[in-house]
Amino acid sequence: MYVGTISPKKSNHPISIEVEIPFTFPYHKLVFWTNSLQGYPHLINSVNPYLTNRNDKDKCWFCLNTPFAETAELQLAEEISRLRGWLNRFDNKDLPAVIKDPKVITALQNANLYNWEHADEMQEHIHFFGMTFIGDFANEPTNFHKSGVLYAYKRSNRHDEFHLFVTKAKDNSDLKIPYIIEDRFCGLDALSSFAAMRDFYHWDEATQERLLPKFDLSKNYELDERYFYWYTSKIDQIIDNRKKIIIAPEDESAIDEAIEKIKQEKENPPECFSFLQEPDEDSPEYDDYLAQMWREQQAEEEFNNYMNAWHYFALGIKENNFITWCLIWTNRNSRQYRTNSYSMGEYEIMFNEKATKYHIDINVKHIKDVAMNYVISDTITEKQFFGRGKLNKKLEDTKVAIIGAGAIGSELALSLARGGP
Repeated sequence: MYVGTISPKKSNHPISIEVEIPFTFPYHKLVFWTNSLQGYPHLINSVNPYLTNRNDKDKCWFCLNTPFAETAELQLAEEISRLRGWLNRFDNKDLPAVIKDPKVITALQNANLYNWEHADEMQEHIHFFGMTFIGDFANEPTNFHKSGVLYAYKRSNRHDEFHLFVTKAKDNSDLKIPYIIEDRFCGLDALSSFAAMRDFYHWDEATQERLLPKFDLSKNYELDERYFYWYTSKIDQIIDNRKKIIIAPEDESAIDEAIEKIKQEKENPPECFSFLQEPDEDSPEYDDYLAQMWREQQAEEEFNNYMNAWHYFALGIKENNFITWCLIWTNRNSRQYRTNSYSMGEYEIMFNEKATKYHIDINVKHIKDVAMNYVISDTITEKQFFGRGKLNKKLEDTKVAIIGAGAIGSELALSLARGGP
């Protein structure tokens, strides 16, 4: 429903704003439209969610994130106050009325990400930040030990990109992030390499395990065991060749361990080799075959989840009684290896009545590094983070009793909880 047009008395650009009041006001808010400005924060170039009869491609509506007031009069005053505040903040003589440069638009969005207590905009720009401290406690060294744990809430957007909000509160946090504070900065390049950080800061094995648990960084080697079962028929040949080939001293114990595992698989074949080919559907073994396939699929899925799971830690750089924080994360698939391969002969596999020869290779892998991702943290005030949708002071101090938590009561309780303590 079109109501009228308003214009500011003093502005750097000619601005005309159409005002619409929905029939459901104040339950739904005023809508301000303009075609005088484009490309600014909180100006949405799309159909308004409340009024679906508009389809003006050249007009934008103001997303002012106005909190709900107690009466219609107070709501109207709050709406006008928000519009006036937007004009005071963004009417800039150094910017054109219509901004078309995508880089300028993005820069303005990021610069005003938390203006108007609008932390929900993080959902749209989450890939620009990775960790935000709520409150100014993050930069004060006296609030932290040399090492410890940060308590965070993890939020992901529709692209599965994450953001961590760190607070003082320990209760109900989604994630505990180990941290360590150092007095020197290792450099941006070193933040991409765990080995570079480890060597620069002289982290011992206990520190490495605390920052990246179960990454086996201190283990001397890993064996590639995928083909050990196929080597079992040639175990005598492998043992004989073990005496003939030259093995690096660091790999002597690894090769001996590999031979012992091949012997064990010959005596106790893994379950996955119970069926080397699919049995007929009418055979009594078919149900067992299907059950085994399901177990293998589940095991593979669990293994992939284990390898792909993100692990985080925070690095704080203390300088002049101030801490700068970096969020650093990786997964086990990001481990980098130096591999020594030893040829122990050949073996054959019959396929379609034809013998195919394969090399018997025992690969010893040494972890040399873990590739890391990093981002510098951000800090906002508690008011900026918790202010969106917050109740006014009078309602905030009011005690409310809700009887029944069904379809309506549960939503009401949720809204009140989001509105503040």
